[in-house]
Amino acid sequence: NLSTNLEWFAYRDANGINLANGTFSNIHSVNPTYTPSVADIALGKVYLTLKVASTSCATLVTDTMELTIAPGTGVNAGVNAAICEGSSLTLLASGAATYTWSNANTTTSISVSPVVSTSFNVQGVDANGCIDNDTVFISVNPKPLAPVAASTSATECVGTSITLNSSSSLTNTWYNVSTSASISNLQSFAHSETIAGSYNYGVYVTDANSCNSDTAYVAVTFNNCVSNLIN
Repeated sequence: NLSTNLEWFAYRDANGINLANGTFSNIHSVNPTYTPSVADIALGKVYLTLKVASTSCATLVTDTMELTIAPGTGVNAGVNAAICEGSSLTLLASGAATYTWSNANTTTSISVSPVVSTSFNVQGVDANGCIDNDTVFISVNPKPLAPVAASTSATECVGTSITLNSSSSLTNTWYNVSTSASISNLQSFAHSETIAGSYNYGVYVTDANSCNSDTAYVAVTFNNCVSNLIN
């Protein structure tokens, strides 16, 4: 029986003196699998020796192969991150020659817009054909509810103040929709215009995660009133 007369050995030197400490799947198999140890990988090579004895054990035949161990890719999918609902993020892989992401994309970087918190895996292959995997977790923070925007009056005279009010106590950002000019960061404030016309004001809120809500709008018309014209 050939399997009972053969045995595999792993050495750290070509002279077969210092045993390596990796493991064979079966030292008596004709074609075993060898798993290098951490020390083997650090050394970069091991020598695998097959010793075969004749049936009578009178003759011992040996053969040795040198196994070079590549260090592996050390592929990196990047650091875990958080985004706001509706936002996108670019993931950048490094450490390998080619990449395959869990969404089947094969570029170094990918743009993702997860709806819920999601893990993205990347498989990297280096120049030696060694394969490694890494995972990055992207958490999705929900955006805050949009505030309700209100004005104390829908029509007012030029130069007379109206009060614009947001229903939210979060950080408010008011702006002129036509010009995009910022007006105030207060929840409630007095505001007036110097030129007659219809004005549309927008307000959105920002929460502790720096996520912005949808925008709420309120329209106000400022007229040239008779008292203004006389003055």
